[in-house]
Amino acid sequence: MVKTMAAVITCQPPEAADNPSRNGLTGVTTSYGPRGEATAFGSTAADYFGTGNTDRLSRGSTTFTNGPLGTIQRTSGSTTHTYTRSPGGEAVGMRAGSSFYYVADHLGSVVGLFSATGTWIGGYSYSPYGEARFTSTSSVITNNALRYIGEHHDGAGIYKLGARYYDTAQGRFTQMDPSGQEANPYAYASCNPINSSDSSGLVACQGAINRTIASTVLVGVSLIALVASGAAAAPLVAGAIGATLTAYGIARTAYYAGDAVNQC
Repeated sequence: MVKTMAAVITCQPPEAADNPSRNGLTGVTTSYGPRGEATAFGSTAADYFGTGNTDRLSRGSTTFTNGPLGTIQRTSGSTTHTYTRSPGGEAVGMRAGSSFYYVADHLGSVVGLFSATGTWIGGYSYSPYGEARFTSTSSVITNNALRYIGEHHDGAGIYKLGARYYDTAQGRFTQMDPSGQEANPYAYASCNPINSSDSSGLVACQGAINRTIASTVLVGVSLIALVASGAAAAPLVAGAIGATLTAYGIARTAYYAGDAVNQC
């Protein structure tokens, strides 16, 4: 339920005025470090690179390797899953021995997986706030970690969203907004999870911003290629194709920018 009064948003408010130390649904106690990072979930320790929760290195016996080009490796025992993202941050696919490719909704939530040969493996459905309504029983589906809004599912409905952790059952973050600028420091996606998402744990419209930036970069690349083709006296057809792609990219960037403005 969302109530708005005097520009103050109240959306599933927390029970405490600071980072709560206990998940009210599971009874798991969370410990925090001096910089607000979640250092332990019950007996499961977590470690990070730098300050805050953003760049996680380990959770229990599971380790994470974060690549610069959108790749993430998650290793547990002898099994390694590699996850790949597009330049805009959208989840593209997973590899664990074999390659699998994601089907996502408008928010980037993974709703299904295909094999490299085009075979449907299975999928997921979610409530607006990310609770699992259905999960296929295939081991590929249950072992895949990128799910709601394309982010990492830690289990028991808890997601790692950039700078914070998010509890889908309660529909709110488990930690305060580090910026201190939100009317409700625990609210997720400005209480509008159908139209907005917050993969960074900092900005409710982060997904739209990422898509705008990525599309802008691609337009720049297209323009450079178009100029180069003109300088090289490229055939008319090639130049026309380049111009069409550039125009499409500009239109797409404008759409994403408008989406970001509406969400922000």
